Amino acid sequence: MQTLILGSSGFLGTHLMAAQQGPPSLELVPLPRSAEVDLLSRSSRKLLAKTVHCKNVLILSWASTVGPQFDQGLAHHHWAVSIIDLVEELGAAGIKCWIAGAGTDFESPTTLSAYATAKKLVLSTFESRWSSQHCYLSLPYIYSIYHRRPRIVFDAIQRPDDPIDVVCRNPYAAHDYLDVRDVAKQVLITLARDEIGIARITSGARTSNEQLVRFARGLETDVASSCTCNAAEEPTNRTPLFHTQSLLELA
Repeated sequence: MQTLILGSSGFLGTHLMAAQQGPPSLELVPLPRSAEVDLLSRSSRKLLAKTVHCKNVLILSWASTVGPQFDQGLAHHHWAVSIIDLVEELGAAGIKCWIAGAGTDFESPTTLSAYATAKKLVLSTFESRWSSQHCYLSLPYIYSIYHRRPRIVFDAIQRPDDPIDVVCRNPYAAHDYLDVRDVAKQVLITLARDEIGIARITSGARTSNEQLVRFARGLETDVASSCTCNAAEEPTNRTPLFHTQSLLELA
């Protein structure tokens, strides 16, 4: 089963390509972001839909979440509208889409960031139009000590002497944090099962921002630098959370 990966050169995409030692029937075809394929261009999207030879497309591409555009501006809304248009075009061509969401999709804060609002728009469109044809991958909050992501991991390591409540805007907010390598494995498992509807990748546990900061600060430098891409295990279940286990034990 060939699956075209839009966004294969991104954070999750690179780990997904590195972890693709899954079932022999699953083949990932990378499509990095380039000037030739502009998902924000309607003509480029229509051309892509006509020329895709894979029967499955995994959409990981999204606007940058670095900087003020995360909380405000129209960049994320433009991407949401473009993704909706692309899924319509691909679906009309008989191509199944796997749409990657984010942990923010199921959060209900009183004030949503531009990013969360855009992701919720894609999810609501999926629920109303595509749930019987495509698959929505609801991703957890992804962390990586090696890549110092999300931002609070970077701040925790760069500012080891600052109080945790200074490093974190909301230290007691708890999320389902999973290591990026475990998330990549879970995505492979879902692709191999050819699921439709909403497939939620989860550990079933929540870790506060404070606990994540303490975890990042507690690792020695050589341990943190070894957190690179790893080959996937045989996808037999949904819980090979080897890299996330220490964090869950802390939580």
